[in-house]
Amino acid sequence: MHGEKLLAEAHEAGLAISEVFVTDAKLTSYYQTLFGSVVEVEEALLTRSLDVVSPQKVVAVAAMPETDLGKLASIATGKGGLLLANVSDPGNVGTLLRSAEASGASFAIAAGRCAELFNPKVVRAAAGALFRFQVFYCGSVEEAITACQSVGLKTYATVVDQNLAPTLYHQKDLTSAVFVLGNEAQGLQPEVIDYCDENITIELGGPTESLNVASAGTVLAFEALRQRQLVE
Repeated sequence: MHGEKLLAEAHEAGLAISEVFVTDAKLTSYYQTLFGSVVEVEEALLTRSLDVVSPQKVVAVAAMPETDLGKLASIATGKGGLLLANVSDPGNVGTLLRSAEASGASFAIAAGRCAELFNPKVVRAAAGALFRFQVFYCGSVEEAITACQSVGLKTYATVVDQNLAPTLYHQKDLTSAVFVLGNEAQGLQPEVIDYCDENITIELGGPTESLNVASAGTVLAFEALRQRQLVE
């Protein structure tokens, strides 16, 4: 997602923008109107300062929004959400946040050793969802699961192992489900699975062993949306 678009999303979401840097003088007056102070810098300086090869023409510094679980009770409207348990790839985390918002979920929780929410790759992959959508962070996966259960949401461990007797996802009522998604390489730890209310799985039609975690989370989030639409 382009830097100009991301900055617009952050501004519209009410984030406190403290500094704006531009490499194109033509943009200066426009951003001065929005933010007051703008600093013009050389593109080479921006390139050395950022983790991208070809940076956009505008970069901003913003205060991080509150991401703790304190507001979960007021946010959990019965639609459920995604719980990312140790999902470590920033691209997957950002994609899951984007899918959660697009599916009409109430929230997403990054728990345990997830990729840092404001990693630049997460921000880009989320395509603005990080600014518009309610995202929480919790250091303990088990604590995050318990918090969801305490506000009346059912937690589903997403698993591949048939020895865990998972139910096919579309056979369950997912209208207010929280899907617990595990690490790319290791999946969900046994103790995390035990914390969840039930196990579900996605049936596959080919020889592939499993879906990428972002793909699996997207499938589940949109099945929950489909079920909600049927009862509305």
